[in-house]
This record gives sequence, C-alpha cells and structure tokens, in this order.
Amino acid sequence: MTTHRHKWLICAICKKSFYAHPKSRNCKRPACKEVIRLKNLAYAKKYNETHKKQVRKQRNSIKKWHPKIIYTTIPCLKCHENFKSEGIHNRLCDPCRRENGYIGDEEVYSLSSVQKSAKVGQE
Repeated sequence: MTTHRHKWLICAICKKSFYAHPKSRNCKRPACKEVIRLKNLAYAKKYNETHKKQVRKQRNSIKKWHPKIIYTTIPCLKCHENFKSEGIHNRLCDPCRRENGYIGDEEVYSLSSVQKSAKVGQE
C-alpha cells in the first residue's frame, strides 16, 4: 500500500496555500512561475560573469607561471655546427631544419650524412 506524501503547503512567493509534495516550495501559479524564471535568469547571469572572471584569472596565471626557455649551445646532428638549442627536442640547427622540411608537426630528415661521417671518423 502506497502512502501519499502530499500536504498542504504555503508558497514561498505568493504566501498562498497549495497541495503538493513537501519538497515543493512554490505553487504552480503563473505569477510565481514568472518570479522563479526571473530569479533563475539573474542567477545564470551572475554565474556566467563569475565564471568568466575565473577563466580570465586562470589564463593570466598560466601566462605568469609559464617557464622561460633556457638556451644551451650544442652541435647540430647533421652539420656539426654549434647552435642555440631550446632543449633535448631541438637537435638540428635552423638551416638544416629548413633544408629537410616538415610534414605536419613532425620533422622529416635523414641522418645518413651523420652516420657516414661517424663511420669515416671511426676508421
């Protein structure tokens, strides 16, 4: 046997009584619905503004804490000339890099000249 939990309640907006579930706070009259809709719009607008501020803060903090690039001088893998490298990922000097070209984000180059010169140096 099911029991109905509906009770007589008083609307928080218009202060009139209505019969509904105890969790319900407002009646379904058009005037009350309009008040609720306007409150929801005001809340959404306030939420969007605060969200935009938070996003701006995050972007600014990322800019402030971005690590600076420290250049080191290393020899190029292809021509063996010293150049300023940004890190372990940067092993070819700019002229050799331009000579080899790119495909998408990946570099395409041949190390055959490096291997040949290494063999010649070993002999």
